[in-house]
Amino acid sequence: MNALAAGKKLSLITIWIIFFSWLLLSFVNNNYQRQLITSDAVNYWAYLPATFIEGDPAFSFLTKNNLKKYDFHYLPEYTVDGKPVMKMSMGLALLLAPFFLLAHVLLLLVGKTADGFSQFYQTCTGILGMGCYLILGLWHLRKALLHFFSDHIAASVLGIIFFGTNLLYYTWGEPLLTHVYLFSLQSIIIYQTICFYQKPGIKRGAVIGFLTGLSVLIRPSMMVFSVIPVLYGVNSLQTLRQRYLLVHTHAFVFLAMGFFFVLAGLPQLLYWKSATGHWLVFSYTQERFFFNRPALFEMFLSYRKGWLLYTPVMAFALAGIFSLRKYAAPFTGIFLFTIPAIFYLLSCWWVWWYGGSLSQRTFIDFYALLAFSLGAFLTSVSGFRNRGIRIFTNSSVVLLSLFSVFKVWQYSNHLIHHDGMNKKLYWETLLATREVDSYWSKLHFPNYSRTLRGLPEYTFLEGKKLLIREDLDIRSGSVCFSDTSTIYPELTNAFGYMRIPHGNKIYAVLDFTGDKVLSDSCCLVMQLMTNDSAWLKQQIPLNRFSQQGKGGRAFVSIPFQHFKTEQDLLKVLLSNPLGEHFCVKEMWLCEEVYQ
Repeated sequence: MNALAAGKKLSLITIWIIFFSWLLLSFVNNNYQRQLITSDAVNYWAYLPATFIEGDPAFSFLTKNNLKKYDFHYLPEYTVDGKPVMKMSMGLALLLAPFFLLAHVLLLLVGKTADGFSQFYQTCTGILGMGCYLILGLWHLRKALLHFFSDHIAASVLGIIFFGTNLLYYTWGEPLLTHVYLFSLQSIIIYQTICFYQKPGIKRGAVIGFLTGLSVLIRPSMMVFSVIPVLYGVNSLQTLRQRYLLVHTHAFVFLAMGFFFVLAGLPQLLYWKSATGHWLVFSYTQERFFFNRPALFEMFLSYRKGWLLYTPVMAFALAGIFSLRKYAAPFTGIFLFTIPAIFYLLSCWWVWWYGGSLSQRTFIDFYALLAFSLGAFLTSVSGFRNRGIRIFTNSSVVLLSLFSVFKVWQYSNHLIHHDGMNKKLYWETLLATREVDSYWSKLHFPNYSRTLRGLPEYTFLEGKKLLIREDLDIRSGSVCFSDTSTIYPELTNAFGYMRIPHGNKIYAVLDFTGDKVLSDSCCLVMQLMTNDSAWLKQQIPLNRFSQQGKGGRAFVSIPFQHFKTEQDLLKVLLSNPLGEHFCVKEMWLCEEVYQ
């Protein structure tokens, strides 16, 4: 196949088109003078100035009281004994270190301030560093693709993966996040793995082991993909037996691969030991996976962040999995294990939409692997006898790729929101070139506090889907009101406040229990207030929802249109002037979801 690919230039030309397109976008976006160390990048970056500027890679110079001194350039978590620790691991910092040091040395040579955060550091890493890793990844992915596909298929795959997905945005929009670097590392690992099984050797084995370990050091979830060097070529019981014999024959080579895999993670272990006294530290503190609550449907098809709604061309990559055995058989076993495992794992993270992002940004990490199923799909299409079907399918691929380019443009121009999209806004902004009317009032912001605890974001009420905006009773257990002779003042027990909502209606929902029928004076109340003055009051007796005095689910609502300004406050209260006995199980403030 390499001989067949010799002299083929279209895929090589595609790489250079991609590179110069990225370079143009980077400069049009003013990346040479724009703040690139933002959001999660702050945590990935922190290792570099701490090591080379502060001379303290353990971050012991940080305390909870002196972060302001460092202009909040460091955002550590703290262990139970108060020691600072970075939430993200240091893999990306290791990749960026050569470009950081280049900027540092050049600044010192010309007598400029070398503080580790200035624009020149960001330009060297976010443009020069990104460019090097991007071209390196594409180069190796091309070489890997040409082992199985024709040059024009390889060129098409490279073009679709870059221009037709959210990879395009993360190469220049947020170039100091991990995703493009992991894409490039995976491309190199796959190519080196292909070559390794043609001629096993310690040198290649060491490279594969180290780069695989480095990818895990960047994002621990990449552990799933550490099976690529092991499962490549395994697609049946017979090939599994052959792999066992190969490992047995070249045991020392595979041991070397494992040794360098562990070696790549050693700096992180040493850092944790130095900073906290422990070899292993879970630095994400309260964040976690909820393996009993996978959000697979939401990750693929939700209007907030559905991968196939914002990056639809990748549906063809999924379809191509069924053609892998015919066109790229060595990847069959890898796909059967890794793709379901990584989809499930990522969907179980507490914030399945992964914060502010375009489409599913974590999926970029394994686009290099999906390139082969996409190549298999395109190859199978080229073999269709019906010319009309070929034209229709290829046209669909092109149109959906252009659609993704348009979504990147919309996202970079703030026409689609990073985490507040819903069905209504998705269709209103589908082809919008300017902000739609009442854009901000139509957003549905996620409830991060609930998902962090593994609780659902939505509830249903009389057939309506409601987004839970706030848990108004944040105390554990039920809150009971005693039946005493005390005269309760009206409108006591305020459970919470909320700024102007963004749905059709805002609801206060109360789950309560009791042991007798309540009077009409016991009410659930909502008030609209401006400057501590109530100008609108809605209330409803709880007994309307009570089932034989045993409690129920009460609710009261206020239409969004009743809010006058964004300064209006919503107050939710219970009126219990007679001191009647009942218990509050849960109380929520919800908004009606646009359908």
